[in-house]
Amino acid sequence: MTTTTTKSKEIFIQEAIIETSRLILNEITHDDVEFIFKLWNDDIVSRWIGNRGINDLNGAHRWIDENPILGYKRDGFGLWLVRIKETLEPIGMIGLVNRAQKVIRQDEINIGFSLITGHRSKGYCYEAAKEVMEYAKKRNVHVVGSTHIDNINSKKVLEKLGLIYHSSFSIPGFNGEYILLVQEKDKELEGKEEKQEEERND
Repeated sequence: MTTTTTKSKEIFIQEAIIETSRLILNEITHDDVEFIFKLWNDDIVSRWIGNRGINDLNGAHRWIDENPILGYKRDGFGLWLVRIKETLEPIGMIGLVNRAQKVIRQDEINIGFSLITGHRSKGYCYEAAKEVMEYAKKRNVHVVGSTHIDNINSKKVLEKLGLIYHSSFSIPGFNGEYILLVQEKDKELEGKEEKQEEERND
C-alpha cells in the first residue's frame, strides 16, 4: 500500500517525531484513515489486540480522534504512524500509550506497536521501538510493555528493549491472559519494598 499524500518526502522528514535509518514516525491524522482501517483489520493485528470496533472508515476516523489525537493533546505523545523513509509507505504504528488501567505504578506508559502483514520480520519494529524508548527517556516518561501471553514475537521485541517479565493480568473486554514487562529498576525497587515490608513485620 503506497501513500496518497501530496506532501513531499522532505516535508514528512521535517515533521517526523522520530527518524531512523529506514523509517520515519509521524503523527497520525485523518489523512491516514484508510491505512488505519486496514491495519486494525489485519488478521494478525486483530488476533492479538482486536480491531477495536473499527469496521468501517467512520470507525477508523473515530479511533483517530479518541486515541492518537487525544494523546497528542493530553500527554504530548501517543501512537505514531510508521513509514518507510524511502517510499513514504505506511507500514504500521508505534508509540507511547497512556492507558487508564495501570498495573504497577500510576505514571507507567505503555509502549505499543503493530505492523501490517508483509512488513514483519524485517527488523522494523525493533528499529522504531528502540528510538521510541530513547524519546521517552529524554522526557522522563516511564515505559512499560504489555502483550498477549502467546504473542511470542511481541514479547521478544519488548525483551530486546530491556524490559523484563513482571506479572500477568487481564484486560476488560479482551480474551486471554496478558503479561506486563517492566524496567529492571522497577523489579529492584519492588524487591526493596518487599524486603522493607518483611522487616517491619518481623
